[in-house]
Amino acid sequence: MNAPPPHELARTRGRAVADTIACQLSPAEMLNTSTALHSVAYAVDVLSDPRAMPRSAVSQGTAATDNVTAGEVFVVFADANPRRGYLSASVYIRDILAIPRPPGATPHRNPRASSISRHIGQAVLAHGANRPSVEQRQRALVELAAAILDEADRSRLQALTGCVPVVAIVGDTRAAGLTSGRFYHAVTTLPGTWLGTSAPTGRA
Repeated sequence: MNAPPPHELARTRGRAVADTIACQLSPAEMLNTSTALHSVAYAVDVLSDPRAMPRSAVSQGTAATDNVTAGEVFVVFADANPRRGYLSASVYIRDILAIPRPPGATPHRNPRASSISRHIGQAVLAHGANRPSVEQRQRALVELAAAILDEADRSRLQALTGCVPVVAIVGDTRAAGLTSGRFYHAVTTLPGTWLGTSAPTGRA
């Protein structure tokens, strides 16, 4: 039997990020998006784990989050549709801010975000030559964040300093259900003072 992921046993960094979304949800919404919330927590914990980095002389002993440089943010998207999965990457804040949010977008109606999230789900499932490049996957997350974040979110993202910023997004691409077509998100930071393996880390 496989051991449960760390976030199910303790308040890990990933669980802290997922909780920033979970606290916005009703009990029914939380039940409907449970898979995605677990995926957000798992993804952030992997990004924070030095053992998850490919072995190299450069990355040895560091996590992906230790190598964040000024002006970067981790975007994590998880689909409540269990067939779609999740995707995360470090991207530039300036690239998100350069794309205006679609007019009329709301948590309950955001056609642009729905379209992008479906493409992300397809990318996650793709293999071989059909799998989008790292750059294409990063661009998809940039465009999704831009479609989700309003002016207050963007201002908060710009104001985050001395930390590693995270944009966490949960969406539901299923055709029916209480949370169908809805998106929930948080602009937050990784908790803890352990960050800083890389000299410029956290000066975003």
